[in-house]
Amino acid sequence: MNDIINSIPEDLKLSLAKLLDRYKEPNWKTFVSKTPKNVYAFSKGEYETLRLEILKKNGSPTMQLVEKLGKKKVQICHFIDILESLEKDENINKALDLFMGEPPSIVVEPPPEIQLKVGDDLLVRCDAVGKTPMFYQWFKEGEPLKDETSNELFLIKVSPVNEGLYICRVANVRGYQFSRWTRVVVGKELPVESVELKQPQRVETTEDNAPGVCLEEKPAEDNGDRITLSDYCRSESPCVTIHPQSVTLSYGSLLSLSCDCGGDPKPSFQWLKDKEEIPGATSPDLVISPVSQDHEGTYTCRVFNNVGTVSSRCANVRITKGQARERRIPKTLPEEPQEVCDKVALLIGNRDYDHYDKLGKLYHPTNDVRDIAGVLQSIGFKVISLVNLRLDEMRDALELFAKLLDSGVYALFYFAGHGFEAGGKSYLMPVNADEKYDCSKSLPANDVLQIMQEREAKLKVLLIDCCRTTPSVQGMRDFQDPILSGGLNAEQENVVIAFGCCSQGRVFEHRLKRNGYFAIHLLEHLGDHEKNVEQILLEVAKGVRNEQIYDSFTGRLQMVYRHSSFVENWCLCDDIITNEKRSLLALHWQKGHELPASPITVYERDNVIATIRFDAEFSNVMVIRALIDTDDDGVILDPLQFDIPDNQMINGVRVEELSKDDEFMPEKFAEEETVIRISDLQRLKGMLSLRLKVTYITGDNRSINEIVQYELKDRPLYAKLV
Repeated sequence: MNDIINSIPEDLKLSLAKLLDRYKEPNWKTFVSKTPKNVYAFSKGEYETLRLEILKKNGSPTMQLVEKLGKKKVQICHFIDILESLEKDENINKALDLFMGEPPSIVVEPPPEIQLKVGDDLLVRCDAVGKTPMFYQWFKEGEPLKDETSNELFLIKVSPVNEGLYICRVANVRGYQFSRWTRVVVGKELPVESVELKQPQRVETTEDNAPGVCLEEKPAEDNGDRITLSDYCRSESPCVTIHPQSVTLSYGSLLSLSCDCGGDPKPSFQWLKDKEEIPGATSPDLVISPVSQDHEGTYTCRVFNNVGTVSSRCANVRITKGQARERRIPKTLPEEPQEVCDKVALLIGNRDYDHYDKLGKLYHPTNDVRDIAGVLQSIGFKVISLVNLRLDEMRDALELFAKLLDSGVYALFYFAGHGFEAGGKSYLMPVNADEKYDCSKSLPANDVLQIMQEREAKLKVLLIDCCRTTPSVQGMRDFQDPILSGGLNAEQENVVIAFGCCSQGRVFEHRLKRNGYFAIHLLEHLGDHEKNVEQILLEVAKGVRNEQIYDSFTGRLQMVYRHSSFVENWCLCDDIITNEKRSLLALHWQKGHELPASPITVYERDNVIATIRFDAEFSNVMVIRALIDTDDDGVILDPLQFDIPDNQMINGVRVEELSKDDEFMPEKFAEEETVIRISDLQRLKGMLSLRLKVTYITGDNRSINEIVQYELKDRPLYAKLV
């Protein structure tokens, strides 16, 4: 999506014009007003020029807007980001849908080598799937071949001049992909090692070229850059996702250090001790046994591919004559499933931000929490699932979470929402946070980890599904990785931390999918009985990487970042052994997850009965279903109606009626039921009181209209605990 906006096909430009060239806002004028100045600063004269397009025959402000942005090399990804910032209506959603679809994915690759005789014909094929239209361009040794813009490269009667290395680029409005190289030999061998190629450059579209061919932001300079057979346009420098951990070991024990990373092509590893390479230590794991005093020192892992080189954080290894300290890695890992006395999870999904117009609209945090809660409950976790919390409410939830933890508990925390990094710390943003990114008004992720460690939970899993960029506001110029700087510090063994992206990266969600990408792959593996925690997160990391999600502003690939002091073979599905102490703590959790008894009869007269039933959507969200029924065929019933105030607030909680086509309407509702959702139960003041309108006509033709008031006898769900 780094292609220039005016490279899109003409039919796509016309479709955009039909949607944005209208009087009603949001329109092209709104788009101009929402365009960030660092993307394009419109002058008054340019705005007037666009406005006057309306007076021309077949004139289009949107078409001219796209051309102006294209001349300034504004990319498609930035254009989409501006569209996303507009208030959504049918036209804007249709405009966004024009850019939906998949980037090219090559399904038929050229062969690695073709041997021909002089005078033979050459036919090479490359096919791809993805959003149409699809545009092809063949290159020879880095230079585009004129008129070779179909999925087939056909050369008649080849000669030695046709020898060389060929590659095909496939592009659509969503992106591009290069095929593998194919080597053409005419009558003699050509050593691959002797050939160097200039990287294929994306050239400006002309009338002679197919429209929609990818464009470069500026013409390529002859800077001597070369690529070889293994280079591809979407190469990524390595990013370390698991760093080795400092450790203190006893003399004669086993040293095991691990490093993991992402990158394309697949990176290589080289371990170093005191800045000197360790001969033969070229795998992700460094194992030395038995250790002696000579093995004491500072270890790092250098990770590299042909795009770049990075190093892990330093791991200090100390060898003592006594017993190893708490962080030592045992010589063997237990093979049998670990039995544990309880498993507790706190899940927070913040979606409905007060300042979403400034922070960005989110789609999936509540879906992610709902679905992850379901999986964790199925494998025996006691789950506290909370959505749309303010800062004080997030801290209250942590306090409750802490009460449920002790040394025999598996603890898991998950957060989805907005986040940022500053001063070497990660911050989780409550729904009342604003665009100032005030650290004091957000929750440091380290506060969660510290609670887990202070309570000495047996296993401590921290999953953070939010952005990790540092906002460009005054005073925020520190880009330290919280892991490297100690802002998120694992002080005990069996801490596992996973972020949905690397430091200074962003996590992404597709508004047409049900979940965010990190959650999609977490849900796929979370309930796996055969994998331990680290193995699950490795599969999640692979899955997110394979999605090939590129940040439209930085071009970086979204990669899951993992950090661990995990030394056991524990699985989230391990069995629970209960004891008296844990039973008392479990009662505290259960108290906050009890629903009122159902059904409750709230009205009974004239053979007419009105009942209400209760369902929990989250720990702080309850769904109430109301039904009116009769066994008298002479009675005509109207559906029950809840009396909901105009501000949709009752005793501090939000109340909304659900329509039958609502995505989250309970599956078990009856067609005649009226359904409401009670949100923010943590803000309930006093008891919850409901008013229902009962309307029907009796068999003797009497019209009944009554208001029924019902007050719950106890505070429901999470409201009991706050």
